[in-house]
Order: sequence, then C-alpha cells, then structure tokens
Amino acid sequence: MKKLTLITIILGVFIITNAQTEKENNPYRHTREEYVKTGEEFFESFQKVDCNEEKEFIQNAIDEYYTGVYSIEEFERISSFLGKMYCPKTISFFEEVVKTDTSEKIRCDAMQKLGWLRAKTAVSILLNQLNKDISDYERACIGSSLTIIGEWELAIPVLNSVCFCKDYDIQNKCLWSYYVIGNEPAVSYFNYFFEFSESKLWAAHYLAELGEYEKTFPVFVEAISSGTGINTALYGLAAIGTEEAFQLIREQTQNKNEMIAKTAKWILQYIDIERRKK
Repeated sequence: MKKLTLITIILGVFIITNAQTEKENNPYRHTREEYVKTGEEFFESFQKVDCNEEKEFIQNAIDEYYTGVYSIEEFERISSFLGKMYCPKTISFFEEVVKTDTSEKIRCDAMQKLGWLRAKTAVSILLNQLNKDISDYERACIGSSLTIIGEWELAIPVLNSVCFCKDYDIQNKCLWSYYVIGNEPAVSYFNYFFEFSESKLWAAHYLAELGEYEKTFPVFVEAISSGTGINTALYGLAAIGTEEAFQLIREQTQNKNEMIAKTAKWILQYIDIERRKK
C-alpha cells in the first residue's frame, strides 16, 4: 500500500511538472520577451557595420542634409539606412538633428534612430528637449527613444505625462513603449484602455500577454460569442494558455469563416511546433 502511494505521488509530481512545462513552452505567453530579444538582435547587427567602409556614404548623406536638399520623406528614407549603422558619426548626426531641426517629424525620426542605436550619449539631449516648448507627441517620441535605449526609469515619467489620452498618434508611440517596459507600468496603461468599450478587446489582448488572465478571459469569451473580434480573442486565449482557453480555440477551427478557422489552426500548430523544439 505504501509503495502504491509513493508511485502515485511520483506520478502526480510528474504530471504537475509536465503541465507547468507545457505552459512555459507556450510561445504566446512569451511574445513580449521575443519582441525585446528581436530588438537586441537588430542592435547586434548594427554594431557589426564597418564604419570605415561606410565612411563615404555616411558623410555624403550628412552633407546632403546640411545643404537642405532633403524633404521630410527623403530624410526618413536616408535615416532608415543611417539608423542601422552604429558609428560615432551617425550618432552625432542624429543628436544634432534633435537639437536643431525645425521639423517635429524629422526630430522624432532622429530620436527613434538614436533609440535603435542605443545611443547613451543622447540621453541628456533628449532630457534637455523636454525643457523646450514642444508638443505632447514629441514628448511621447522622447519617452519612446528613452525606452529603446534602455533608460526605463527616465522613460516612464515622460510617457505617463502624455500617454493616457485618446490621441491616436500619441497612442501609437506609447503602446509598444509600455509593452517593452512591461510589469506594472504596462499593466496600468493597458488597464486604462480596458475601461473603454471600443478598446477593451485589444487592451485585453495586451493584458493577457502581461499575465492578467482572470479579468481578460471573459472578454475573449464574449468576443467569440458575439462574433466580433474573434481573431484578437483567439490570440488572447492562446496567451492565457489554460485547457479551457485551448478548447475554445479548438472549437474555432470549425468556424464557417475560413480566415478565423485558419487562425485557430495556426495557433494550435505553432504551439505544438514550439513545444516539440524543447
């Protein structure tokens, strides 16, 4: 009898451990981590650029900016190349653009590139920009740049000062910044949108990815029941990752809407593929 009890306990521990591993191997519970990891991989590739080899291209691009031949669109195009080159000259160039250019759009584009390049030397310049008479949108750009650079403690108060609003352009800058930062600041931000009926579903999606399962599950169930926003609900259920959530996804593989059925099938297949890798 004792031997049977011991076997039962061991089996129970195995089942629990295996179930925990299954959940941990759910890629939809780690989307944010993968997003941050991809950003780091991009930065590593920018560091591998041979600055001497690209010296002439960089200088020509900078010279053309100072001759005034760039429109806003042309600046964005050329900056998309310079922003992938971790070179002292490109960083200094973008810092100067932030300080002196008269176009808010160009300044914000330069701030974004300084973020991509993890330009620590730009932090003081960005903070000084906050003391100027600038729009809330530009403040969001600064918060976003500080976030990418990795200065989250400096970024959070800047973001908090402008992001809790209904302005789409500002939201667009803020959403992913909070998402990258994660934890309480992100939960607080997405809870703000959770209170509005028109944004509840996508806010629930982000909150589910951040580990807020109990309050978001009913939202996804309601979306499926109403037939509105089912695809978003499916990804949210995947992030929750319980057997009950997976059962709802399985049911949608039979949805008459081919796109929804394909999404449900892909989610289940992708989870299976990732688990087999472990």
